[in-house]
Amino acid sequence: MQTKTERRDKTYGTLEAFPEFIEQFTPPAADFDPRGAWKQTYAVRLFAEDSGTLGFLEIERRPAADGAALTVATRLAHVNGIQEQNAKLQCAADALGSLRSIQLESVSSGLDGRPVAAAKLAIGGQVRGGSIEWTRAGGKRSAPAPPPLVANWALFDAVQRLTPDPNKSFEFTLLDDGDLIKPAQRLVYVGQTTVQAAGGASLSLHCWEQTGYGVLPTHYWVDGKGRLLFAIAGQKAFLYDPEARNNARGRGRGAGRKKA
Repeated sequence: MQTKTERRDKTYGTLEAFPEFIEQFTPPAADFDPRGAWKQTYAVRLFAEDSGTLGFLEIERRPAADGAALTVATRLAHVNGIQEQNAKLQCAADALGSLRSIQLESVSSGLDGRPVAAAKLAIGGQVRGGSIEWTRAGGKRSAPAPPPLVANWALFDAVQRLTPDPNKSFEFTLLDDGDLIKPAQRLVYVGQTTVQAAGGASLSLHCWEQTGYGVLPTHYWVDGKGRLLFAIAGQKAFLYDPEARNNARGRGRGAGRKKA
């Protein structure tokens, strides 16, 4: 019998790392237009802990003639409290939805639920050529950002619109978690796989892989309708779950953990 450590060594960063979730997962049956308006919610889980749902990520897309607007809400419980982020992104009408502008608010709370004043952040960013101009509390600064600059949240949108093609790759600069610039990123299609979901149903998935400076290899699994169901970066997983916001109760470590 494999030990827990041996199982982790073989499944780290893969769908097999979350067997209980996958085996109970019921694929959404509704039609889906990745280029239209939609809202999707993901449970945030960690591979290294039996933690249940530690948080959620919710992305809402509204199409426009010149691109799309993304509204993002995310909350993650950790050992010292809770971190919340809300963002509004304006993205271009290109393959990866490159960033035009972003408005970001972030706040951390302690275990008592009270916001930490020093950890509050409200910032706006405007992409101008090969840089992004930040505005915060009346001050401005500019940072190099070789185009195309793509927000990590916009990749959840992009992989749903891309046509699987192993001969094509995308090079870009990443804006990670709203304010970290990470150059030399690459997104490629790596193939198709099948997993067993709830009731033994076969679920066919296309996989995209992101690699680059300052990130763990990230895999995005998209179903046949174009809907992104799972994204895993190292030990952190985003798993399609419309109830994730309700299940992530924000009580610090162990939030959302189900009682035996």
